[in-house]
Amino acid sequence: MKKQVAAYAVRAEGLPPFACATIMQCFLWIILLIFNLLPRGLADEARARLYQDAACAVVMAADAQLSRFVLSTPQPNELLLLTNGADQILRVEAVEYITKVLFCRDGRMLVVGTDCTGRTRLLLHAEGGAVADVCPAGLHAWCMPIMEVERAGKVLLLLQAAPEPCSNAPFYLLDVESVELREAKIIPAVSHALLPDGSAAAWLQWGDDGSKRIYVPGEGGSSRCVLSVAQDDRLQLVGVDGVGGVYVLHDIEREGVCLARLRLSDGELQTLADAGRADVMAPFFSIGGEVVGYTQQWDKITYVPLRSCAVMEELQRALPQDAAWVPLLLSADEQRVQLQLIPAGQPARPALYERGKGLRELSKPQQVPPTRPTHFDEYTASDGTRIPCYYTLPDGIGPYPTVIFVHGGPRMRNDANYDWRVQYLVSCGFAVVQPQFRGSRGWGKSFMHAGNRQWGKGVMQTDVNDCIPWLLKQGIAERGCIAVFGGSYGGYAVTSSLCFYPGMYACGISLFGPQDLLLYLSKMNGVESPYAGEDSLTVGDMSDPAEHVRLKSVSPAWHAENFCEPLLVYYGERDTLIPPEHSLLLIRRMREAGKDVTVVSLPDEAHGFTSPEHEPWLYAKHIVPFLKKHLNHHE
Repeated sequence: MKKQVAAYAVRAEGLPPFACATIMQCFLWIILLIFNLLPRGLADEARARLYQDAACAVVMAADAQLSRFVLSTPQPNELLLLTNGADQILRVEAVEYITKVLFCRDGRMLVVGTDCTGRTRLLLHAEGGAVADVCPAGLHAWCMPIMEVERAGKVLLLLQAAPEPCSNAPFYLLDVESVELREAKIIPAVSHALLPDGSAAAWLQWGDDGSKRIYVPGEGGSSRCVLSVAQDDRLQLVGVDGVGGVYVLHDIEREGVCLARLRLSDGELQTLADAGRADVMAPFFSIGGEVVGYTQQWDKITYVPLRSCAVMEELQRALPQDAAWVPLLLSADEQRVQLQLIPAGQPARPALYERGKGLRELSKPQQVPPTRPTHFDEYTASDGTRIPCYYTLPDGIGPYPTVIFVHGGPRMRNDANYDWRVQYLVSCGFAVVQPQFRGSRGWGKSFMHAGNRQWGKGVMQTDVNDCIPWLLKQGIAERGCIAVFGGSYGGYAVTSSLCFYPGMYACGISLFGPQDLLLYLSKMNGVESPYAGEDSLTVGDMSDPAEHVRLKSVSPAWHAENFCEPLLVYYGERDTLIPPEHSLLLIRRMREAGKDVTVVSLPDEAHGFTSPEHEPWLYAKHIVPFLKKHLNHHE
């Protein structure tokens, strides 16, 4: 993917800064790893669902004219090269897992990945199969490709390198064609917007109080702040306009996230796109860095043009009005656009639309198991607030054994796009409901901020519980056959449901959730000190003694005697974001109180599922059997 200007952004809400800085690369690793690392004995249906998720090829590179593409394949060290519709399999033997590919001006490809020892490899792959390793000998053991920048037709690759993974590692610029490496004078930050020469036009940093600031270079190596926003405002760098400004996403004095141009000379903001309560997700750029349009999301993703573009107008007329799709790249001559199709109930698929020739899918159709559509609706909370939700139903007529699946973050959201976990649970006969409780992002700033300090017994929790009357009225669920399930914040919501609202659910499954909020905030302040200010706003203020009392009162680990329903707890023993002591404290106190708790742990897992074989194993081996046992489910 090449542009004259580029930017990258890190830290999705609810994730540690290092994890977010590398989340896209890790996602590609996971997709490519799935096929070869699934454990034996995994249920056939779970395996099929995962294959469906992995079978959708990822476009890893495209040239400026969108005439050549490199796609991922199920094999870890294999690529699919598409040229004018022809398929060519390329094997890169020296790389175990391919994470990035770049097209060079001279037709060669740079393949970035790791070998069997975990060392980063940078391989120039020429036509005819010749391969040269261009990874500089002086580079440290750990190397993370961040982004690429085009300069006068040449490609620069921005890297971070250090003896071990580190968010503050120094930056390097590699000229792909000359194999020249130099240290980049870039200050470590949450995100950067880079000029064509690889220097930083601006960068985003978070203050200890949760505020966000955009800086630009000053005189004599100094820096100057051009925009500062409060801890409860969102701010993200998304690109450089090339004429003294940068593009940002923000919600300053707005309900939804808007797209704006920030003039770096004086900090003036010019709004380019405002979607009301909905969020502008991402701008869509031309090769020259001009904003052509943007995508926004409410219940689904939609594209909105900002300027005339013949191929985009033709594409919009060609696709059904209710089709979900995201444009990714526009060719230099603006005759072709690469996009991601998002068919209902199916994994997203890469495609190319060419003016006058129509749509061509870039990956071959896969034989996949049947899927069920995910629907959008709203229900009314006990105080009258309308709460969005998504639900997916199995075959047959309800009521069904039902799983209320609470998302993590908590400042995240669900959507109607394909999720193998949901489809797998539905294929096992469960209805899956995903409430978008107050505190979730994407439904307006006031809605999100209404969840501040509402953990455990506030509206964040009651919004989840208030889904139940709606489920009963709709005939989706019946009393005694509803489970609550979630990971990270969702795992906390599970134990809060059973602990503070006994009798509402038949059982619960908590994955790597914080169970002691005092412990959570004390660890978070140490590990993620730049984000402690936001946590004090959303969770609680550790400096206030009165808050200590409240936080302990809504920490399930300290109220184990309240549990009445069976609970399954899973945690990774190498989790540093939510350390195992959270789960161990809850488990010990529940056992002391004689409560029904099932425990699953993995010695080599961190927060979430960093090893792709673990999550399907957990679902097939433990989660589904636990749900069938306690929801009176009979196949």
